[in-house]
Amino acid sequence: MTPKIKKRFDRLVMCVRLNDIQRLEHYIKRKKYAKMHLDETRINKRRETLLHLACRLGKHEIVKFLLNNLIGDPTSMDYKGNTPLHVALKAIMKIDEKNLYIAAYRKMILANLKEMSVSLTQTNLNGQTAKDLLDLADSVYQYHLGGSEKKEEYSQQKNEQEWERKLAAELDYEYENHWGKYEKDFLQEDTDETESYDSWATRMIFEHKQKNSARKFSIPSQAQSNHKSSWTEEDQKKFLKDEETRRQLQKTSRTADRRFLFLSKLSMLIKTENPIEISDLPFQLTDTVESIGQVILLHVKESEDADAKRKALRELQRLWHPDKFSQKFSTRLKEEIRESVLRKVTEISQYLNAFNCGTEANNSR
Repeated sequence: MTPKIKKRFDRLVMCVRLNDIQRLEHYIKRKKYAKMHLDETRINKRRETLLHLACRLGKHEIVKFLLNNLIGDPTSMDYKGNTPLHVALKAIMKIDEKNLYIAAYRKMILANLKEMSVSLTQTNLNGQTAKDLLDLADSVYQYHLGGSEKKEEYSQQKNEQEWERKLAAELDYEYENHWGKYEKDFLQEDTDETESYDSWATRMIFEHKQKNSARKFSIPSQAQSNHKSSWTEEDQKKFLKDEETRRQLQKTSRTADRRFLFLSKLSMLIKTENPIEISDLPFQLTDTVESIGQVILLHVKESEDADAKRKALRELQRLWHPDKFSQKFSTRLKEEIRESVLRKVTEISQYLNAFNCGTEANNSR
């Protein structure tokens, strides 16, 4: 950046800091400023754009002006991978005073969310999406408003969990009634193998049932308590911590239930001889190989024994080898989906072959 260009950016930065929209508008209308790529040029060592700076300083009027004039790119990232929405939400969650928080959330987030929503699923270097931060910030916002909306949300989520639990129980009952019905059809074929699709799916479902029966969800007491007359920084930290814990429990529950459905469908593929349609598959053809692989590898990741991890991974690599899958299911796959399914299985096999137990263990620590 030349000294002349830097001087121009310094003027714009000063306009943002002083919340001077009129002067900012005067500058950007000039041709020499229009050629400076204001939406993407980094203005400091944080690698922030003007939009990042305005969000961090809480200048909601400047933020609205930049977005309306297409000067700020909502998907741009600073040196920590944060988008402007990340930065705005982090700044707001540092506010302890109730009324200031409500005002800042409405003016900065709610007023600009439509324009900045394109960055909701972007993750920063800590693996945190703007949606994660938005959920937490909104929880505090609802709490400050009086908690009625939040209680309704908790009730809704509790009903969803109960519905998922009943659905899992129904599937469990249905598949238990068919257990072993067609085992003799595959008994001879799998005698030389350490574990078949059927036995693997059955074993995984059994483990799922054991964990699911012991799994309990608790709603943070903070959200259910009477509204406090004051809200301290400690209250806010505890509230956010409880919210994050609750969301992690929900995420774990959804993952476990998805795994159960995956294993149940796989087991039914083995126990029937009908032609296989898309709805019969344990995965969707539109699913990413990473999401499918995470479900298959869940029990490997949960194991704490390194040797057991490696042994389970080798078994999965053998189990999901394309040739083995094709030998077992190819003739039953409908013609219109056969090629796509086998291609997806090949991707799954490659994903499992590339998985490193040692790396995963290190990352988890």
